[in-house]
Amino acid sequence: MELGNSNTTLKEYDFHVDFQHPKKSTFKGPHTITVPAYTTLCGAGNGACIPEPDSGGLLDALGDRLMFRNAYRNFGDHESMVFSHSVAPGKGSSATAAVRWYELRSTSGSKFSVYQAATFQHKKDNYWMGSIAMDKVGDMALGFSVDNSTNLDPSIWVTGRISSDPLNKMESPVKLRVGTQVQGQINRWGDYSSMGVDPDDDCTFWYVQEVTDGGYNWQSHATSFKFNGCS
Repeated sequence: MELGNSNTTLKEYDFHVDFQHPKKSTFKGPHTITVPAYTTLCGAGNGACIPEPDSGGLLDALGDRLMFRNAYRNFGDHESMVFSHSVAPGKGSSATAAVRWYELRSTSGSKFSVYQAATFQHKKDNYWMGSIAMDKVGDMALGFSVDNSTNLDPSIWVTGRISSDPLNKMESPVKLRVGTQVQGQINRWGDYSSMGVDPDDDCTFWYVQEVTDGGYNWQSHATSFKFNGCS
């Protein structure tokens, strides 16, 4: 899966591996999938444009690519893929960055198409470097970096939705760790953001993201949680 040639498309590829007969393996695509329009982050979609407070420099956006990782699920009656990327927010926000997320579905072997999608944004805070996953009952969790240019150092938030929530909606975010330092004049940031599901119970989410004490003193913050309806 990758971003398409316009702000309304994605490219999807099908890879089938035949280990007994490798020559029968196939790779097909790209298949164009139409998605709700979004605005590319940082103009050209790459580079550093995320502002920090306290005279901090601009942080990497990586808006030209999908974030880690494309998470796949087979529920029997349908297949799902969830993933996200950083975009510019829409109306109602003065922030620089927001997180666009998707769930694609395929039923009975049909081609994947958008089942739900939305841009998760705040009125003034920047949301970027997201990662999303889905548990065994269809609940979703989305973690991301957050800051603003006035009073919030780079921090870690998480949002999510249970399978019975209205389509295209995430719930209110939860603060996992509030930042205490800016990155300074170094623009590299947080592309190690990773949301995964624990294989032991297939319910517990683990989210790992970057924090900093300034400069090159990067740290990884890990948090685990699960939804009440998954057991």
